[in-house]
Amino acid sequence: TAGTDRNFYDRYFLNGYAPDGSLFFGGALGVYPHLAVMDAAFSVNDQTDQQSVFASRKIVGGERMDMTVEPISIEVIEPLVSIRFRVAGGDGEPAADLTMTARAEPIEEPRFTYAIGTRTLMDVTRLTQSVKWDGWIEKDGKRIEVDGWWGTRDRSWGVRPIGASDPQGPTDPSAFQFYWLWSPLNFPDHAF
Repeated sequence: TAGTDRNFYDRYFLNGYAPDGSLFFGGALGVYPHLAVMDAAFSVNDQTDQQSVFASRKIVGGERMDMTVEPISIEVIEPLVSIRFRVAGGDGEPAADLTMTARAEPIEEPRFTYAIGTRTLMDVTRLTQSVKWDGWIEKDGKRIEVDGWWGTRDRSWGVRPIGASDPQGPTDPSAFQFYWLWSPLNFPDHAF
């Protein structure tokens, strides 16, 4: 349930990298049900340059399970085990057809709640999972085979200060700050 906060979000962030570090890619899909918006992005960096694709669409009738934001789509093959991430490409934009498979069970972070005075500013939950990728990426017209590359799946949801803020600001104007380091690490026989 999304609750009543207009800034509630529900998001996928996925990434992977070549074993030799020569290429990094990231993909995202965010759902903002109270705004009736779904956004998606894909970015690929081969140490020469970075190419990105951004897309957005209106959510019709509250349907959040259709995770297609042309030209990007996410398909859950098996919950918490496998996801297919596709980018149609075209007009010089990068393309991809990648399947993510879990290397380990997901790790759920403790719920994080942050308030300024009596107003909740952040109330979020996340799971992080070590994964491997298979498929292909096309960049600058060249197809790159992806075979067992490692990466990370981040799945988060809740309320955070994104989008337009409430016009009635917090009663305590303290500066918002906190320290957070998200650093998932992959090794041949384990991840943390």
